[in-house]
Order: sequence, then structure tokens, then C-alpha cells
Amino acid sequence: MRPAPTESTVPAWRPRAPRPFRLACLLALTLLCRPLLGAVAAPTDFSGTWVLETKDPGKAGSPIGLKIVQTAATLVVTDDSAGKITTNTYKMDGSNGPYTTPTGFNGMCSIKWDGKVLVLQTLVEAKKSDNSIIHFLKKQHLELAADKQTLKVHTEVLSPDVPAGLIAPFDSVYKRSTKP
Repeated sequence: MRPAPTESTVPAWRPRAPRPFRLACLLALTLLCRPLLGAVAAPTDFSGTWVLETKDPGKAGSPIGLKIVQTAATLVVTDDSAGKITTNTYKMDGSNGPYTTPTGFNGMCSIKWDGKVLVLQTLVEAKKSDNSIIHFLKKQHLELAADKQTLKVHTEVLSPDVPAGLIAPFDSVYKRSTKP
């Protein structure tokens, strides 16, 4: 074990600052960096009641209303698609959970963060009238505007069973409602 440094062992080129000065510098650095650390650690909270304002013309599939309740463990999304109310729970740890479409098809859902954008992913198998099955992967990118009053949702639907380009991505814009 090395002995503690003494005045004679500290090189002349490295003078030691007084202890109170070092503590003050450490405190100042901590206070300056704290907002940066808080901004990185705190995820965007999408909780609220949202009403559809605009969507790409001619695109079906956007709920006219959304209610989102976000906790540390889950994101619960209730959507109103022309009177058909469905509620799905996404696990914030990214694991899979059950999912039901407004038309009643069942599948799996998961969630992941891409910076401040929240990506909801759903995988659904839909049986057609001829008993063939169509697989859909829907990705919804949720982004909250800086004023926290506008929610932008970019939706992509992918399917190996549908010709490429038949289902085009679309954008929907929701405004925060004051009604619960």
C-alpha cells in the first residue's frame, strides 16, 4: 500500500487546490450538468385525451380519438375508431403483450423508444373470407410537439401478403382535448 502523498511527494508542477475550492468546483459542475442528465433520463409523457385534427387525405385507419395513460410500467391506449372502442396495453419494458384491432383481430404488441419518439409495433394475423391469412406489421411513431398540445402519429403498415406500395404510410395529427 502506498503512503499518502505529502508536500514533498506532490510534484512542483501540480499544485494542490485548497479543499473548499475543490468542493465548490464539484458542486458547481454537478449543478450545471443536472438539467442535462434529467433531460436524458426522463421519457416523454404522452398521457392525455387526443382528438384527430388532420390526416393524409384518403387514408383510412386513424382513430378519431385517443386516450393515453402512461406509467413507468405501461402505456394504455384507448382508441375510438368511428364508434369502435378498443383498449390495448403496451409494456414499457418492450416485451410483447396481447393486442386487438378495432375490427376484432388479435395479435401481439410491443413498444420501443427512438429518442423522444415512441414506436408502437403491432403484429396481427387476419383471416380473410377464403380462410387465407394476411400478416400485418403496423408501426406507429408517436411524437409530442414542444408545446405538448400536438401529437403527431406516423403510421406504416407492412405486409408480406400484400403487394408492395398498396398500403402507403400516412400521418395523423391530434390536438390535446380538455375533456377527459
